[in-house]
Amino acid sequence: MIPSGGQYHYQILFAEGDQVNVSWKKEKAPAKGSNDFLAFLPINGAADHGILWVNHESEKPHEQIGDGGGASVLEVFRDSLNNWSLVGFPYAINFDSVGGTLHNCLGVLTPWGTILSSEEIEPRSNRELNAGPAEVAIRDTSDYLGQKRWKNFGWMVEIDPFKQKVLGKRRAMGRFMHEGNYAMPDGRTFYMMDDEAPAAFFKFVADTAENLNSGQLFAWRMTPDSTGRHWLPLSRGRDTLMYARDYAFRLGATIFNRLEDIEMLKDGSFLITETGKDSADLSRAIAVSYTHLRAHETS
Repeated sequence: MIPSGGQYHYQILFAEGDQVNVSWKKEKAPAKGSNDFLAFLPINGAADHGILWVNHESEKPHEQIGDGGGASVLEVFRDSLNNWSLVGFPYAINFDSVGGTLHNCLGVLTPWGTILSSEEIEPRSNRELNAGPAEVAIRDTSDYLGQKRWKNFGWMVEIDPFKQKVLGKRRAMGRFMHEGNYAMPDGRTFYMMDDEAPAAFFKFVADTAENLNSGQLFAWRMTPDSTGRHWLPLSRGRDTLMYARDYAFRLGATIFNRLEDIEMLKDGSFLITETGKDSADLSRAIAVSYTHLRAHETS
């Protein structure tokens, strides 16, 4: 809702079904929908000229752009009357090089100018890739990179928005229900929300700045009285990263209920938000975490 009083106005620049360039097929097609994360990237530092990144949470099949989620980039310009307009046609992003993408929800702009797009869905079988009665997310369930196709979704995906090039799925950052993120200016540290019930709160620290292919994943633990607060390092093994939340709870990580977004406050602390889920069953996570804590107390 736009506040009343004449101080705000809006323009619709891009919507589901608008024509986008599908450059790798040299044709145009209707854009995907369920638009979510947006990021403005200035061109040559200009505040009135840049590209706008748009995530798509779409799960509808798309013959031209590809099944599953996706993203589009728009070049936009603001004139002297503060009106925005598109420059040419938007471009769809081709995710074929990483085996497709799924349910691209929130994300973050990295300090070095790339986009990290959050795959919010963490399927546990190929059947979950196309379980909907009317809409299909991913029709291709063949193995990918020597593993079942469902294991290819639930990651952070890095893209160069200016070159419209997908750089890779950043598996070192862990696989879970990725949602909101916060990128620290050091080019190494990222805080990541887990949109599941139960959920864990994660931090990733890259071994090398601006390189997200290797690093240390941590899960947050806080004691009930809030006096003990620390980050639990997860092992870097493939299974641990594939089931990051499960391993986090085995270490005694704090349990949350659908973490949504994160923002830094002026004092350097963080505000994190939970969407919540009334019907959530947290009993298994509590039992796993409690078992660890009891073992730790008696050791």
